[in-house]
Amino acid sequence: MLHNMDFWMVAVPVVFIGYFMFGVSGFGSSLITVPLLSHVAAPADLLPMLVLLDICAAGVLGARFRSGVAAPEIKRLYPFTLLGAALGVSLLVSLPREALMVAIGIFTLCYAAYQLYDPVDLKPVHRYWAAPAGFAGGLMTTLFGAGAPPYVMYLTRRVVDKAGLRSTIAAMAVLAIGARLLAFAGAGLMFRSEPWLVFLLLLPAGALGLYCGHRLHLRISRTQMLRTIFVMLLISGGSLLARALLH
Repeated sequence: MLHNMDFWMVAVPVVFIGYFMFGVSGFGSSLITVPLLSHVAAPADLLPMLVLLDICAAGVLGARFRSGVAAPEIKRLYPFTLLGAALGVSLLVSLPREALMVAIGIFTLCYAAYQLYDPVDLKPVHRYWAAPAGFAGGLMTTLFGAGAPPYVMYLTRRVVDKAGLRSTIAAMAVLAIGARLLAFAGAGLMFRSEPWLVFLLLLPAGALGLYCGHRLHLRISRTQMLRTIFVMLLISGGSLLARALLH
C-alpha cells in the first residue's frame, strides 16, 4: 500500500467520504471504505489499517459527546454482543455464511426501505429487544465484520435525541471495533509497520471527513438524520447481498 500510487489516489477521497458519513450518523465508514479499497489493497493489509481509523473516529465522537451516550442501552446491548461474537467464532468455519448473508441482507434492506417511507413515526420498542439486537450484532461482527445494523435498528427506537443517538451508536462502535482490534492483534496483524504508517498518512483525510460530517450533523433535523441512517442500512444490506451473491 505504502508505495502504490493507485492506492493513494483512491484511498484519500474514499477515506474522506467514509468518515464524513461516520460524522453524520455515528457509523457506516466501513460500508464505503472496505468494498472500495479492497480493489487496490489486500484485505490482510487493509483491515488492520482501517480498524485504527475506525476506533479513532468512534472514540472521538464517543468521548467528545459522551454526555449524550445512553449508557443504560449500552449496558443492555453489550453482554449479548459478547455472546453473539463468541458464537460467531465457533460457527465461522462451519456455517454456510453465504446463505446467512443473503438472509440478513434481505431483512436489512426490507427494514430500511420500510422505515424510509416514514422515518418520523418510529414507535419505541421494549428494552428486552436489546438481547436479540446485541446478539445479532456480535454474531454479524464476527462473521462479516459488519455488526452495526442490529444495534442501529434497536437504538433508533430507543434514543430520541439526535445527538444522543449518534453518540450512543458511536459508543457501541468503540466496543465492537475494540474487540476486532484485539482479534487482529492476536492474529499478529497489528505488529507490522505498514498499516500504522498508512493509518498515520490517511488520518488527516479521515479527520477532515469526520469534522465535515459533524458540521452537517449539527445542521440537519432528527428526521433527516434518520433518513441518512436508513440509507446507510440500505447500503449495508445491499453490500451483504452483493458479497454473498458474487462470492
